[in-house]
Amino acid sequence: MPSSICLHAKRIRPSAPVLILTKSRGWFGPGRGGTHVKRAAHEDGVSAGGRQETGPFGPVFRQFRHDADGAIAHLRLAKTGEAIAALHHLNVGDIDLPWGVEGTGRDDGFGLAKLIRWHPEVLDDLQGFVSSLVVKQRDRKRIQLWDGNSRRAVVKLSFDDAQKHWLLTAYEKVGASRATSPDTGALSSRGDTARPTADSNPTIPQPLRKSTRLLILVR
Repeated sequence: MPSSICLHAKRIRPSAPVLILTKSRGWFGPGRGGTHVKRAAHEDGVSAGGRQETGPFGPVFRQFRHDADGAIAHLRLAKTGEAIAALHHLNVGDIDLPWGVEGTGRDDGFGLAKLIRWHPEVLDDLQGFVSSLVVKQRDRKRIQLWDGNSRRAVVKLSFDDAQKHWLLTAYEKVGASRATSPDTGALSSRGDTARPTADSNPTIPQPLRKSTRLLILVR
């Protein structure tokens, strides 16, 4: 059954309850019999048995597909986990948004927590920011995006050898010029959000992972 279709109990007459399929998202209002029916549980990353789905970054939230603002608001409250496909780029596809790690400075950390602490300039319209960029460089580990000037982002293409597109970082570089390429000095110099020319092993605090090793770029 498509995830957007929910069962709404509607009482046709007092002695004949009938289930009617209704296309909707979110909560239904009270039915004639006072029934509330929530959207399919698995859309929220919760199984039919009530168990929260978890991934390498913690709880998995699937209800924010292409809804960056909703994902950001939810992750701000949860302070853990990841919003699946919260972002999208024409040449990259869907991009997961992890809560991540704030980091101790601009040279480490990743995900939304880092953006909130060190790069809030991208958060007013994160989807618009990502959409404004083009692919500058791509390899088997990452995709570097930029606008030809000051806007940059890095999308990782895997996690622990499993295919996964997720946002490592996004930022606007102060003093950038069009003469500077993001795969040379611009993205590798200190003061940028990511240094895509080197990988490191940041410490991911519990409960984000148990034994999974994360290889990401830090700037």
